[in-house]
Amino acid sequence: TDKIFLGAYGSGSLIDKISRFNRELYEDPLTGARNRRYFEEQLKSLDKMGAIAMIDVDNFKTVNDTYGHQFGDRVLKHFAERLQESVRGEDVVARVGGDEFLLCMECPVDPRPLIDRIHRSLEGDFEGFPLSVSMGVAIAGSDVRDYDELFRRADVALYHKKRGGRSGYVFYSDLDE
Repeated sequence: TDKIFLGAYGSGSLIDKISRFNRELYEDPLTGARNRRYFEEQLKSLDKMGAIAMIDVDNFKTVNDTYGHQFGDRVLKHFAERLQESVRGEDVVARVGGDEFLLCMECPVDPRPLIDRIHRSLEGDFEGFPLSVSMGVAIAGSDVRDYDELFRRADVALYHKKRGGRSGYVFYSDLDE
């Protein structure tokens, strides 16, 4: 006799399972932001990329050492929420490791005013801990549109900022590398 499949019992549909799989694959479990894998697999091929900003919470090691890792996790969650709220809907935010975040945005115009606004919105206070942020920014142009090179340039700019004093931002194009 032929058997007919009438369905299955279980928790969630196939669409729910695929959605959950994609979240687990491309989402940072602590902050809910995208993860580095998302950037590397999904954004490398985009030709609309205008700028990449590497963003780092200054003195984050002090948070964990002084207040503990649970407090540090709360700082990161708070920071990720503030960052996501400060960018435009089409911009993409990812946590790429520890206290480092990456912002990818389209920039048909000079991104400096946008970067300045984002930076100011991220600094402040969280439960008595002063939040200070350093950023390195690389802008795509005729000389570079490649994700890997933009990432490298943003990283160079970030560490230049951190060596020269924290709390602020530096554009790679302003450096004498």
